[in-house]
Amino acid sequence: MGLLRRFPYTSVAFALAVVVLVLGVVWHINVFSVLGAGIVGLEETEIGIAFLLVVPAFFVDRVVSRQRRYEAQLQAEQLRVLRVTMRTVQDIVNNGLNQLQLLRIEAEGVVPDDTLTLFDQTIRDTTAQLTALGNMDAFAEKSMASGSWLDVGTKGDSR
Repeated sequence: MGLLRRFPYTSVAFALAVVVLVLGVVWHINVFSVLGAGIVGLEETEIGIAFLLVVPAFFVDRVVSRQRRYEAQLQAEQLRVLRVTMRTVQDIVNNGLNQLQLLRIEAEGVVPDDTLTLFDQTIRDTTAQLTALGNMDAFAEKSMASGSWLDVGTKGDSR
């Protein structure tokens, strides 16, 4: 099953070549004549021609495989760049949040407790969203009124 997944076009071409071989050798059927593509003098070499179809199929498999590998590498690089960017954003925003914590300490006793609780929850939600962005394993988008955003999936997301 691994070869079928790795070389799907080659496998199909090879299977068709085997069918041509069996039909030609066992039942003496000229497949090319039956299909309306009979060419005078090719009856003896039709089996060879059928197996020659395996060669281009193999090259198609190689090109498709190379393209898939390239796309996987490209996506991995995009994810790496996203993570580096998000780690930088996390550092900048967390420094700002730490400064706000100092402001919160000074606000105790002056600002109502409900406001301080809301302030604390906002900081926790922001930290959770930034952490989730920095730890993403794959891109996931969601549509918003202002355009596409990365879907972090945290519960505190108010957007």
